[in-house]
Amino acid sequence: MPVKNEPKSTGETQPEMSLGTVDANGQLLCPTCGGVVDPRRTTQAISRKARLVLFCSSGCLRQFLAAERAQQQQEG
Repeated sequence: MPVKNEPKSTGETQPEMSLGTVDANGQLLCPTCGGVVDPRRTTQAISRKARLVLFCSSGCLRQFLAAERAQQQQEG
């Protein structure tokens, strides 16, 4: 279930938090490695298509960005 953030004072709205994959225990999983992500503690996040994507570590975020760049190069 997405969590909407309050608008910033500039009138912008912040991206919704993407829950991504949730395991049987209701834990949010990292889109790169499948590790558990604590959305209250992680500092590793990016915004894509008005959604906040959360990662368990900076390494997983870097790997995700590298794969994204490689896919864009293949497409264009």
